[in-house]
Amino acid sequence: LKSGSRTECQSSWLLILCCLHLLGLQAFVRLVMSIEAWVFRAFALLACVALACYLLLVARACWCWLATARPTLGFALAQAFVRLAAARMCELRQWLQPYPGAPHDPLQAKVLELCRTRRLQRIRLGITVLTPVLGVFLAALLVLVHRAGVWGFVSQATAHSGLFRSAFMPLCVDFAFCVFLIAFPAQLTCRKSDIWFVLQFTWMARRILNFSNVLNIVVYTRVHFGMRLIVSLVIGNAGLAMIGNAALCGVSIFSVVTLAQSDRHWEKVFVTDNHFEEHFPPMVHVATTEAFVSATIIMVVYVVEFWVVAETRATVEAKASRSSERTSRSLLLAMCDAVASVDAELRLSAPAPQLATLLLKQPAVFGFKGYNFKELLDTADRPRFQQLVGTLQATDEMSVAESLHVRMPDGAGNRVSLQLFVTSFLDLQDSRGFLISVRETEQDREREPPQATQEQAAAVVSFASMPRPCAALASPSPSLIGRSGSSQGSGSNDGDEFLPIAGLSEPGEMTVWFNARSLGLTVSRCTAAFTAISGPSPAGASLVDWVERGEAFRSAVQVMVSASSSGDLETGTVSAGQIRLRPPAAKAAGLEYTAECSLSVPPLPAGGGGAALEASATFTHLRCRRQHGQRAERRRGGPAQEQPRGAPAQERQVQEL
Repeated sequence: LKSGSRTECQSSWLLILCCLHLLGLQAFVRLVMSIEAWVFRAFALLACVALACYLLLVARACWCWLATARPTLGFALAQAFVRLAAARMCELRQWLQPYPGAPHDPLQAKVLELCRTRRLQRIRLGITVLTPVLGVFLAALLVLVHRAGVWGFVSQATAHSGLFRSAFMPLCVDFAFCVFLIAFPAQLTCRKSDIWFVLQFTWMARRILNFSNVLNIVVYTRVHFGMRLIVSLVIGNAGLAMIGNAALCGVSIFSVVTLAQSDRHWEKVFVTDNHFEEHFPPMVHVATTEAFVSATIIMVVYVVEFWVVAETRATVEAKASRSSERTSRSLLLAMCDAVASVDAELRLSAPAPQLATLLLKQPAVFGFKGYNFKELLDTADRPRFQQLVGTLQATDEMSVAESLHVRMPDGAGNRVSLQLFVTSFLDLQDSRGFLISVRETEQDREREPPQATQEQAAAVVSFASMPRPCAALASPSPSLIGRSGSSQGSGSNDGDEFLPIAGLSEPGEMTVWFNARSLGLTVSRCTAAFTAISGPSPAGASLVDWVERGEAFRSAVQVMVSASSSGDLETGTVSAGQIRLRPPAAKAAGLEYTAECSLSVPPLPAGGGGAALEASATFTHLRCRRQHGQRAERRRGGPAQEQPRGAPAQERQVQEL
């Protein structure tokens, strides 16, 4: 044994236990317990173990000699028979293996692995609960042995003493085995638990065969019904439990029938003790009870195994589905800007923080969860999206993802051009859901201007249609803001030139005051001349939205404020050069203006903090033009209409003169 491998040593020790069991565990117990002195008992125990080891080594040597001996006809037949029996045993082992399945299926392999893990956890839990119970019974038996004495305990002839005497040695072995597994949990395997189960049922069957009285068998089987059920459930091997319980049922019925032929008085005693009627045969009752209990145990074990396998498979499939969903979402997020999941009512069923970031919005804690996805779309695109969703709902089978170009207003008032990819799926409640991936198609977002009222548009139209004297066209001077946009202005193909506006030559009469610390340069007040181009009540409007290059204009204001606060700006006034103005009312009428702009910033108050800072912009040399064609219609937001092109600039000047 010392020269063998670890697996051979473990197998050898298991064979030693089997040899001890086959040599007669009951006779061995009687032999040891009949010795009064504990020292002699220990020597007798060691002698029996040594004898078993010697027999094992002899058998192993004989097997090695047979393997190397010269083959003969009889030896070849015996060897073929052994190999055939080994093959049949392997098939039986595969059939008895719990949770069988196709090993090439990855899902089934994962289910089997998880089932084995849960089986070992169940066995560990059963051992943890069973160890104190075995300890209590073993302590009670030791107390009984101490009171009756060793010889009195062995020589008692009552049924209960016989049961206790037969259970003493198995209880000791089981208790030691449980303590060992608790101390070394890594040694617990499914194979060892199956071997322990076989040994337990073998010991029960051997005990039933050793009984010489039918009543003892009946009492013994009743006591061990619960034990058989608990052991079968804890082990969790349904095939092995079925064979063990069926074999034990057959052994019990066979023993009862065999002993009943030699003992004719047991039926009267059985009827008297159990209060049965005379016409009811006790033999039928015993056989029916044993068969019913065995069938019940087998059915319960198979139901529990089916439930465990179904639950494990559902867990593995849920994990696989969740992993696939995460992988799909990661792939979609790598290709698109945001991914959203909506239910049948088009409400977001999961948070979508990427969508909130894309739309520059601050959602609630749940990240748009529960919001209606249609409310995020532009009003003009909602019917098309609803039609697409209706088409997907009418399709029973999973189809290819549909694409749709829409617009969504963001938190800054811009309309974002997006492309949606929509596909449908079935959720856990078998209801239709939709997975929507969002991709931004344009980097420059189109800002939606505020709607001008009819009064403002009428005022601008009447102001623009007033007759004015002709003046020489001023060439645009280089400026801080218009320098970067001069190429766009020079490349315009509208066919119209800017015309000077007379009557507004007084300096400072076209002035607007705004908050220089606000993001949009909010207008606070203006002069009466400025309302002629802006319309009535421009207070509260964003001056950045009126300037063609609003970001550059705001940057110039911020630079000027910084210079004023640091003392680099002495006069407080600086020329911003030539800029283009497009107020909402003028834009609705198809007009735009160009003028020279001067910015003025008052001295910063000490400790002003974040208070509003009122700056002013004065416009001089104002010129205007009316836009025609598709570009004007595009800026006004309406459809392009065919309009006759106006006369050249010089002809219009002559006509006005």
